[in-house]
Amino acid sequence: MHGIGIDIVEIERFERILSRNKIFLHSCFGDEEFLQISEKKFSCASIAARFCVKEAFIKSIGIGIRTIKEFKFIQIMQEKSGRPRLVLKDKFEKLLSELEFSLSLTHSKTCACAVVICFPKFRTCL
Repeated sequence: MHGIGIDIVEIERFERILSRNKIFLHSCFGDEEFLQISEKKFSCASIAARFCVKEAFIKSIGIGIRTIKEFKFIQIMQEKSGRPRLVLKDKFEKLLSELEFSLSLTHSKTCACAVVICFPKFRTCL
């Protein structure tokens, strides 16, 4: 399976969602991910870009999700180098264990965007 997904969101729209719905972050970000966002005090633009990764991931694997709460199982963790890494939990981890994902996220003052590429894990024959 190979796939690519992309998503873009207006940061202003995301700010409005966060100001109206305090539970939103807890609904779609996993515990470890939420902790990292809180500890590093990520800007709204950075949080919006991470949300875009979740949407792009869903598009890259070609399936829909039933509820926003399933987004908790798709986590974007920041490595010490600053590079974002996709970490799958629960059903996504089990279903997609044979796949790898490459991701890129960015934002400007007004928009956040992410791209996710899905490809089979490379295995060596020794």
